[in-house]
Amino acid sequence: MEERIGGLIVVIASGASLAALLALMAVLHPNLSNRTARTMEAMAGRSFILGAINSIFFSAVAFVLAQIGDGVGGFFGGLFSLAALFITIVLLLLLSIGLAGLVRLISERTGDGKPVSLGQLFRAAVLLVGAGLAPLAGWFVLAPLALFIGLGATIIALVQWMGGKVSAPPPN
Repeated sequence: MEERIGGLIVVIASGASLAALLALMAVLHPNLSNRTARTMEAMAGRSFILGAINSIFFSAVAFVLAQIGDGVGGFFGGLFSLAALFITIVLLLLLSIGLAGLVRLISERTGDGKPVSLGQLFRAAVLLVGAGLAPLAGWFVLAPLALFIGLGATIIALVQWMGGKVSAPPPN
């Protein structure tokens, strides 16, 4: 019984900290999260497909590199493991930016046209994380959908930004 209570406390604390991270990412990087939210809104299907393909591919590459690193051992094995760790960290960073964009989009849609505040972003993040923690539908439908769309929209937004196709007007 104590293990279940401990597990429940860990899940609640992890969910709250994830919600805080997503709201803070949206506040600290408003241009990038806004660009990602606009990409999600305009190209949800393309974002999902691109995110699913990239997530599966790079996760497989990181897994294979980690297995090679374990098998080789020594210095070269460490290099393979380091490459796998780097790929995993970049994927997680892109996912967090994408989820911050999704939180911004949710807060805009639930905010009745008001300017987005930190409280609205945190409530949207709690809503997203809470819905993702729901058994079965949240785990196997909403969470992968949100992760894939977020990753794909972030990649599209970054490529458009790096290519100079910024949708926002340049600053004066």
